[in-house]
Amino acid sequence: MENMKSAIPVCGQDIALVFDDADCLLVIEIGEKGVYREERLRCTGRTMIDRANQLRSLGVNLLICGAISCPLQRMIEASGIDIIPFVRGNAAEVFDAWLRKGLADRRFFLPGRRILPNGRLCRGLQARCRNRGERKDQR
Repeated sequence: MENMKSAIPVCGQDIALVFDDADCLLVIEIGEKGVYREERLRCTGRTMIDRANQLRSLGVNLLICGAISCPLQRMIEASGIDIIPFVRGNAAEVFDAWLRKGLADRRFFLPGRRILPNGRLCRGLQARCRNRGERKDQR
């Protein structure tokens, strides 16, 4: 595995329920030999743009989070950062599960999150956000 930097919004030791309102980020750097640096940082700024810019300036490649608003998710993904949303639990356990490719365990799901029969994450929320925008355009 090449060097990678992940961010998890946290409240105490657990993943914050909503990234948009989180106060702290756990930033974890991993390389070929595993985790080599963890740092807890304050979330800076109040706007969605500030949140997306902070992740970009930190060099984050992956955001693992709880709920996230559709506009913020799109902004972050447009920056080239991958997002695994609708995750809950102890941040260290969740990150370890991600490393072992075990995030499909339902104990890490926020209510409403589900895995489709083909193994992919249901993108229902994103589809609803897009559909809302399309409906506004059609009115």
